[in-house]
Amino acid sequence: MNSKCTMYKYTFLILPFCIGFLLNCKSTEEFTGFSYDPPNVTDTQDKKVQPQHRRVIGAGTPTVWVSNNFEGARLNDFYSVNENTYEVFIEPENAPINNSPWFAFEIWSDTSTTSWIRLNYNNGRHRYVPKITINDSTYSVEMENTLYDTISKTLTLKLQLSQDPILVSAQRVSSSETYNNWLEEMLAHNFVSQTTIGYSKLGNPIKELMIDETEHGKQVGVLILMSRQHPPEVSGYYAARYFFEEITSNSELSKQFRSQFIVKSYPLINIDGVLNGHWRHNAGGVDLNRDWTNFNQPETKAVRDALLPLLEDPLKKVYYGIDFHSTNENIFYPI
Repeated sequence: MNSKCTMYKYTFLILPFCIGFLLNCKSTEEFTGFSYDPPNVTDTQDKKVQPQHRRVIGAGTPTVWVSNNFEGARLNDFYSVNENTYEVFIEPENAPINNSPWFAFEIWSDTSTTSWIRLNYNNGRHRYVPKITINDSTYSVEMENTLYDTISKTLTLKLQLSQDPILVSAQRVSSSETYNNWLEEMLAHNFVSQTTIGYSKLGNPIKELMIDETEHGKQVGVLILMSRQHPPEVSGYYAARYFFEEITSNSELSKQFRSQFIVKSYPLINIDGVLNGHWRHNAGGVDLNRDWTNFNQPETKAVRDALLPLLEDPLKKVYYGIDFHSTNENIFYPI
């Protein structure tokens, strides 16, 4: 089989996932957002962002403590409701905003105690099953230890507290150290390279990982991967990582694919939003996934500028792109 036929073979393996999606999404109308989007979501000029104050807060007797002094934290206030009930108050980075109410905080007590912790939101309602992390092990809170209020849209969870902090979060928290360690693991492959393609609103580097084991001077295909435009969509982010890892593996299929395709991956596009515990937006207060037309934000501009040279390269043809998101299920969105 010649190289051109082989390239088509791999294209056919990827394309069927989204043919139906593409056929159903053709429209001559200007895109103004999806049904779950807030008004004017496609206006991607900078909007004011309200930063959360990093601090440790104590309330009640004996004192129960909470902290948002870590990457990815989101907690805006904390206070005692009664003898054994406490409320965590959570606000988004700005509003209006999609209902993706991210929360992440550490909690502990001066003495061992059983406490009820109510998660209350401004400009949102409870959505994510809380995850508990103790000694680097993460698990979901048992449903019998939670109470959802259909009127106030809050969730109250029962926790066994001690002087040892536990992490409570909407999804598994992934730090910049974890991300950088993964990048180093991928760079151990001699066919993987890394480039800083630009900087975020807050000056954090936006990384491109490229897989290239193709023959120099030969016409090849290009696959584009993106993830973590929306900070809470952690499972989509890990799916993108595992997908990338599989392409770098020693399987025969992966080796054959690498001989025909270059992969350009942008694993963490909204790095500011992730580090600052945002619900959805970047540090400019914008949904980056609605800025792929106007390119008003530095993150989308950086990816665009990194890909534009492909248009002028006769030896490289973009066959497909996958933008990894996650809601109630993992979904591959075509680019």
